[in-house]
Order: sequence, then structure tokens, then C-alpha cells
Amino acid sequence: KMLGAVHTAVSNLWSGGGPGMAQDRLAGWLEWVTSTVQQLGGQVSAADLDRLVLTRGYDRLLSAAGTMTGTDMATQRVVNGLVSLELTQRVDAFDAAVKALEEQIQRWSRHGVFVARDTSFYIEHESKLEDLDFRPLLQIWEDPVHLLVPIIVVDELDSLKKSKDTHVRWRARHTLAVLDRVFANSTGPAQLAPEDFSVLGSGGIPRGEVTIELVFDSPGHVRLPINDDEIIDRVMA
Repeated sequence: KMLGAVHTAVSNLWSGGGPGMAQDRLAGWLEWVTSTVQQLGGQVSAADLDRLVLTRGYDRLLSAAGTMTGTDMATQRVVNGLVSLELTQRVDAFDAAVKALEEQIQRWSRHGVFVARDTSFYIEHESKLEDLDFRPLLQIWEDPVHLLVPIIVVDELDSLKKSKDTHVRWRARHTLAVLDRVFANSTGPAQLAPEDFSVLGSGGIPRGEVTIELVFDSPGHVRLPINDDEIIDRVMA
């Protein structure tokens, strides 16, 4: 709601570029910046605030507010152009932010159980990835399972392809082959195993759908020195 309100406010500023002094538009935009920082300061990271609001354009216009005060046509045209450019970019940035947040809300609001395993699980568990039955492991019945695979796990599996241990080498290669097949067309959530309710008639335990998803490092992310700590950190994030 807060991102939507901010997006609406900056859109109104952008569309309200009618007759009037350019300095008035500049003042209105600076007021929007102050209000937005106050609203979002406790909700988003400082890096996101810099990316969305406190941009290099903000620095330029803040400087212009004290120097480009003339009422001549040339000054008005320059100030209006700078304000319009920054407003257009802020409208686009917040439009993208709202859409990205909505996608994240839907992504993590799916029904079922989210689970992540470390690399050794794929190597040492008696069942191969595509044969795994998560129900006894998670103590669930027919709930869907969403398996998350941090990209560092993929990196570790890739390294284990060269292991001197035959079993380790084979399981790493097999697991990577399954991932390669499942994510052949998309890196988003993909089906690993379909739901199966056919056993209900014979008194068996139904199985919910199993999906699998790669969890990539965010841009600029620096990995922790210990891989197990990194896996836990990524899952918590």
C-alpha cells in the first residue's frame, strides 16, 4: 500500500506539469522526496532508498534549487526539463518496484511447505533427487512441497563432479542432470514431481506436487566464507 501511495503521488506530480513557475514544480518534487524518505525509511533498505528516491538526479536538482532561480524563459525551460526527466524516471522506478513486490508476495505465498537442503543431502540420501519422498522427512501428508536450491549448492555439486569418490561423483552429476532437465526452459519454479491422489482408493497416502526453484544470489551479494553459513543465510533471506 505504501509503495502504491508513493507511486501515485509521484505520478500526480509528473502529470501536473501545466502552467506555472518551474521552481514551484521543483519545490513540489523536493517535498515529495522528503515525504517519501520519511515514509519508506523504516520499510526498505538504505540502498533501495538511494536507488528509488535519493538519486544523482536528486543531488543535481537540490543544487539547482538554490542557483537556478531566474524567471527568464531559458532558466524555466532548463529547470522544467530537469524536473520532468527525474519525475519520469521515478514514476518508472516505482512502477517496477510495485510490480516486483507483488511478484515476490505471490512467489512466497503459495500453499505448501518450503524446504531447502544442503549439498550433502543430495549426495548422501538413499534416494536420488527425482525419487525423493519428502512426506516422512517433513512429517506432512498431501501438502505441496517447494524445494529451494540456493545457487551455492549448485556450485558445490559442480565441484563434486570431479570427486575421487565414485558415488559422490555420480550423485553430483546425476543431480545436476536433473536440474538441467527441469530448468531447461525456465529458472523459475518448476515441477519436480506431480501430485498423486490415485492411492486414496486403496487406503494409501496421497502425495502433493513437488516443485523446485533455484535461488540466485542478489546483485552485489558477497558470500560468507563458510558455505554452510552461506546456505543458511540465503534461505533466511
